[in-house]
Amino acid sequence: MTIPPAEEGPQHKEIGVDQIREVQRAVALAPFEGRTRVVIIDPAERLSEEAQNAFLKTLEEPPPNAVFVLVATRGDALLPTVRSRCALIEFGLVPMGEIEQALRGRGVDEERVRLLARLSNGRPDWALAMADDASRLEKRGEALEQARALAAMPMGDLMDLGERLAQQFRRDREAVLERLDGWLSWWRDVLLLSASGESEDGVANVDMLDALREDAGRYDQDGVVAFVQALRECRRRLEGNVQARIALDALLVRAPGAGSLHTTKT
Repeated sequence: MTIPPAEEGPQHKEIGVDQIREVQRAVALAPFEGRTRVVIIDPAERLSEEAQNAFLKTLEEPPPNAVFVLVATRGDALLPTVRSRCALIEFGLVPMGEIEQALRGRGVDEERVRLLARLSNGRPDWALAMADDASRLEKRGEALEQARALAAMPMGDLMDLGERLAQQFRRDREAVLERLDGWLSWWRDVLLLSASGESEDGVANVDMLDALREDAGRYDQDGVVAFVQALRECRRRLEGNVQARIALDALLVRAPGAGSLHTTKT
């Protein structure tokens, strides 16, 4: 049996405690066919903290006829007590050429093949999902435009944005995390171009090279480094259930150019 996030309700993008209790009831029974019941929780990082805590006893003393598989792209999103009860099996990222081949097999045009393969960071499921849903690419474009606009926002506007994102986070955690991933993608590319003398090797957003190069020449490299680090830290804090408004405000005051905290290149 596979346990995905709930499809409705206020926590519809989480795997909640009720779903875990249903799993516990199911594995208490002998398998109908075969000798072992396999339970796949995917993505495991969507387990709510309450669900993870409810799952601990079962993970520590699983029924003899049950195997649990927790699939996660970010293991640190799981509680340490959950991770300590699991055997870690790491899978490497898929080479870009294989992702491009899979996209071509779906009939994706060559320009989008190159872009999606770059953006995927070795995740073929992500690339294929983006190819199948044009609205996701539109949302990515909105996130990148906002990432670039952060540097020009007055501090008051940045704080207002932090409040709006914190409110959205309470309704839809994943949408905010995806928005932060878009910001990170932009400023990581800016940093790569700034550090490499504008070589596009490793740049993900190859469809926006001109704008990226403009920002790479505009902003102080140390300020960009600090913001990239702050983005990663903010994501870690949000996944660790730190209060969203505090985490987001701490991030936004580090935006390149925010409140004149960082200078631009001269």
